[in-house]
Amino acid sequence: MTAMHSMWSNKFTYQHLGGHFMECYAKMMLLTVGITLGSAGSAFAGDALCPKSISVKQKITSLPSSWEAFPEILPYQLKSVSFFEGHPKNRVALVNDNSEIVDGKNEIATWNFISSTKGYWVECIYDQTSIALTKRLAEIVSQCRVIYERNVTISGVQLIREIACK
Repeated sequence: MTAMHSMWSNKFTYQHLGGHFMECYAKMMLLTVGITLGSAGSAFAGDALCPKSISVKQKITSLPSSWEAFPEILPYQLKSVSFFEGHPKNRVALVNDNSEIVDGKNEIATWNFISSTKGYWVECIYDQTSIALTKRLAEIVSQCRVIYERNVTISGVQLIREIACK
């Protein structure tokens, strides 16, 4: 018996308690709805899909005379994210299904995925390096969303605040 069915059964079993029971029952239902909505929201939460930064060792292949090469110490920051049906090596990124501006400063882009034999992939692109990370999304993933901060950019691209899939 599910928790919701149990609560409905209890409502009818203990109705003789009158108004006091209904008040308690209403509070219990509000708590259940709050927990359920909180859990639904957290379906997008979890580990970040793309690491916020990576460390990369790059090597110059041809050093011009009188110049010296030295490595940057700063980590390479996440710059952009793309979603693909099939491996990203095919270079055909999917366009988001929806985009909405929230609070005037954030933009939420959403990609919806239907069943595909090719599978869906994410590609994470980092500033000031040609190294990108990619991985196949789990088969159960049906939607991903990216939250961008519209007023902050990395190399002219809106800062990514969050990437989450469910």
